[in-house]
Amino acid sequence: MNNKTNIAVQALNAIRNSASIEYRNYIPVAYPAQDSILKIGSTMRDYPFLYNEYIDLIGRFVRYEYSARMMENHLAFGKRGMLPYGKTIGEIFQGLAEPFQFDAKTNNLWNVVPPDIQTAYHVVNSDIIYQVDVSPAALDSAFLSWDEQYDFIERVIRRMYDSAAYDDEQKMKYLIAINLLNGSIKTIGIQGTATEDASRQSVKTIKGISNNFMFPKTEYNRAGVLNHCAKDEQYIIMTAEYDAATDVDVLAQSFNMDKAEFEGHRVLIDSFGSLNQERLAKIITDYVEISADNLTALNNIGAVLMAKDWFMVYDSAFDMDSQKISKRRSYQYTLHNRQMLSTSPFQNCVAFSATTPSIKSVSVTPSTATLNRGETLQIEVNVITAGFAPQTVTWESDDVNTTVTESGFVTTTNKSAPEAKIKATSTFDKTKTATATLSIF
Repeated sequence: MNNKTNIAVQALNAIRNSASIEYRNYIPVAYPAQDSILKIGSTMRDYPFLYNEYIDLIGRFVRYEYSARMMENHLAFGKRGMLPYGKTIGEIFQGLAEPFQFDAKTNNLWNVVPPDIQTAYHVVNSDIIYQVDVSPAALDSAFLSWDEQYDFIERVIRRMYDSAAYDDEQKMKYLIAINLLNGSIKTIGIQGTATEDASRQSVKTIKGISNNFMFPKTEYNRAGVLNHCAKDEQYIIMTAEYDAATDVDVLAQSFNMDKAEFEGHRVLIDSFGSLNQERLAKIITDYVEISADNLTALNNIGAVLMAKDWFMVYDSAFDMDSQKISKRRSYQYTLHNRQMLSTSPFQNCVAFSATTPSIKSVSVTPSTATLNRGETLQIEVNVITAGFAPQTVTWESDDVNTTVTESGFVTTTNKSAPEAKIKATSTFDKTKTATATLSIF
């Protein structure tokens, strides 16, 4: 008996063992013989209620049997599991307590000092149904041989579970891409791996960042909080091409791990720019299409080093169901996958790119305007970058009575000067600036 036949026999008998007493009374134990399978098929065709129960049970069994062999989501390490209640998660980060010099005379112990707490909220934002319809004719053909019975089981389930695994990886790659394009992931230029010296220098750069992750620092997460990440909580996602040109043994030493242990923290993907955008547009709410130029830029990323908890990906629902559709004389399987797709602003994440990050230009709109005293005007900033440099700026006003917020909102008072200059300066390259001149009336 070959392996596929053995699995098919086990499948039919496992379904029988889970069925009702009436089903077991009619359907005999399966054996690896042609007359056995034909007898089971013939009995089911004669008694539709057995046929219906079989269809329902096969869905449950196949989910269990096939789940161990479904298409792999290479980024599955970042999935947090099931979201037990609700549709929102509040992620809380508490900073260090503020120190003060003790002074008994001023009784400063009675001062009210609230804790430094920051919160980020994540919501369920993907709700997908996968569907496969099976006709009686397709089921009848499954009873011609054991191998065909096994193939039928795979056909019914593979399309849904493989699709879910493939889509999971696409969605998680998209989360990385969007954060890179927004300048929310710190990006560091590397020399590439064209030569042995360049490869060694590249690994040295990654090792330095990995070491720094262990110490509380603000520059590796987008919230700018003082956070750290132990070596065993770090994962490195590498493109297949970058990995092929990198000495994995040397990289493993960078993580203070032997090669076998390191393999569990090293994740391979095809590339960061290979996104199935047509499919992503169907499965992500408020999907933003990525331009061809940006996809090319994403392909220059060789690796991303992150804390395991950087991804905020939860399954809110992952359920398979089946029902008979009488009008079509078919059986419908549906896999419902509802998810939260987000990332943590507090966890460390750094990308390594063959393109050195830089700021090409900073501009503001409007560059000139009039503003009445007591009113508010918003100035928009546009930062053109290369290598995924951050797009953030700092704002300043040359008039003490004309103020500007972090979002570029300008407000004047009655004491304002006749003219005010509002300056935007890149946080990454302070030589790149732009100024708006406002006439105050």
